[in-house]
Amino acid sequence: MDNLINAGFEKEGYVQVINNELNEFDNENSGFSLLINFEGKKILFDFGIGREVKENLLKIGLTEEDIDFFVLSHGHIDHTQGIKYLTLNEKKKFICHPRALEGKFFEGRSIGFPLTKEYLENHFGIICSKEPYEIIKDKVFFLGEIPRENLLNEKNFPGKLADGSIDFCIDDSAIALKTDKGILLIVGCSHSGIDNIINYSKGLFNNEKIYGILGGMHMLNLDSLRKVSSILEKENIANIFPTHCIINENKESFPLFQKRLKTFDKVYF
Repeated sequence: MDNLINAGFEKEGYVQVINNELNEFDNENSGFSLLINFEGKKILFDFGIGREVKENLLKIGLTEEDIDFFVLSHGHIDHTQGIKYLTLNEKKKFICHPRALEGKFFEGRSIGFPLTKEYLENHFGIICSKEPYEIIKDKVFFLGEIPRENLLNEKNFPGKLADGSIDFCIDDSAIALKTDKGILLIVGCSHSGIDNIINYSKGLFNNEKIYGILGGMHMLNLDSLRKVSSILEKENIANIFPTHCIINENKESFPLFQKRLKTFDKVYF
């Protein structure tokens, strides 16, 4: 089942794809979720769009009870809906940006978090943080709100908030893993801009080397594919593993993105 990939890291732990689109991204069926196994703890990063995360955890011999931390990258439907199917006998920490639980809409329909905050509080220990939050001491960090130093194109944000204003995905965050070879960034969709995520991480960790990036990089057209490719080439990041929200068109022209991960793929570090 596992497609094991050695990213050049020492084997301190691994990241495994629990849910990702099979081929081309589409808004209705493309859920996303990762399992991070590090320092003896298991972190579920995002929850997919349906029952697949619960079912796929079972396929690798786990249940939600085996997860130590639940982390949400941002509040869009393809990262949140699967949480409805997860049941816990004891409260576990649930970590997100404070605005990840707000209503989000696209063309009049809800595309946001499916549960009320009250329900979530009854089943999880909620930590809503705009500031960086240390998940595992000295090793794993939720980045909180990513400063938008490099401005993003407004047309890339077609969603709305409950008051009708543009949803600029202020809640979009990421996880940083501190490994022996540098920082491994785990991203959900990178709505906040992959360059902004990289720059913020460098600032937080005293310009420590970004050794790898794994996750969704929001490359849904050739323009965004070219832009992200240019940013990552400039940063000289050795290990890049795109997963969610990336087009397949002409990807052979972008050698950085040949290591696209599928469900159950596992990257050791």
